[in-house]
Amino acid sequence: MKPLPSPEIAEEVVDFPRESMKAFYTKYFVVDACGRKNEDLCYLLHNNGVCVICLAPSHPLVSQRDVLFVQNVNFQVRDKVNRLENAVKGKKKKSAQQLCHDSILCRVTCVSGTEFTIRAGVKAKLIEANAAIQNDGRLLQTDPEWRGHIAIIQPSADRSAFAESNGLLSAQDYRRLKLLDNTV
Repeated sequence: MKPLPSPEIAEEVVDFPRESMKAFYTKYFVVDACGRKNEDLCYLLHNNGVCVICLAPSHPLVSQRDVLFVQNVNFQVRDKVNRLENAVKGKKKKSAQQLCHDSILCRVTCVSGTEFTIRAGVKAKLIEANAAIQNDGRLLQTDPEWRGHIAIIQPSADRSAFAESNGLLSAQDYRRLKLLDNTV
């Protein structure tokens, strides 16, 4: 059996991709996703066109993580639609579940009974839902842009038109808006 690396080395290995993200991903945000106040989402658009959907820092699950404790994450969005059962084939992502702006990705229930319905916010094909957050919902709150991401998608718009066609904000515009709003 191979020995485990020391905690210092393991931490460096885990953090390496986070640093490399800055070079390969561009951050975009949607504010008040589908009309829900402060339920903001973050999109990490990779150079290859694939996109990671995460909770934005101003989303109540992240900004109020000291008082909102995740009890359950459910990807069963309708009787016959479970986002975890998405089967994708080939380069063109055939058989992928189609998402539109208001498509539900998952529902998050907190210990207090508060429920959040997380929606796609963009038109895309679902590549993969993150099963890890179903097993450990706190990842949504403690590591939203990495292990706690919600899903990986292939946007319908090409990379150059992604932000404009979906009404997304750049990271700079998002910070400016939220600082004026005092929510970040």
